[in-house]
Amino acid sequence: MSRQYPANVVEIALKETIERVDRSRVSVTRTIELLNQCQQTIEQSYKLLDRSKRLVTDPFGRPWTDRREEA
Repeated sequence: MSRQYPANVVEIALKETIERVDRSRVSVTRTIELLNQCQQTIEQSYKLLDRSKRLVTDPFGRPWTDRREEA
């Protein structure tokens, strides 16, 4: 035999559950936004790293410092 709860108790429990689900959804959405920002930052870092590698190497891929030492 199942237990019967007053309608107001069920309504309050449902409202609280919906509020918790909404807060969780907001939290997950914010986490996804932060992860996307991290991904963009990582991609920008790789671009900067690639650019800096080109700045410190000659057209043959040798470090400029090696060329100075040869002269």
